[in-house]
Amino acid sequence: MSEDDVRVLWHGKARALMSSLTARGRVTHSDGKNIFRELDSLILSASRIAVKDPDRLDEAMMNFDKLIREIKSQAFASSHSTVRLRDALIKLCPIFPFC
Repeated sequence: MSEDDVRVLWHGKARALMSSLTARGRVTHSDGKNIFRELDSLILSASRIAVKDPDRLDEAMMNFDKLIREIKSQAFASSHSTVRLRDALIKLCPIFPFC
């Protein structure tokens, strides 16, 4: 899998998440854009590293899925509409080695 393939896959998942959370009123459009920008930055650096080390690519793929699930979980567990991406990243940094 190339770096571009990984990036496209992860961007697709991140966009789908933000669309879903925005449509359900869990994040504002503005907050969604900010969260996506942060995810985009993470995706760019993580995809470069993951592709250079094929042994870690599967781990990175699974951990990115965990990150997406954690963000979604926080969005629906919260009594307010702002998702705390940094909290999700801090919680998952030990299992997502590219933070």
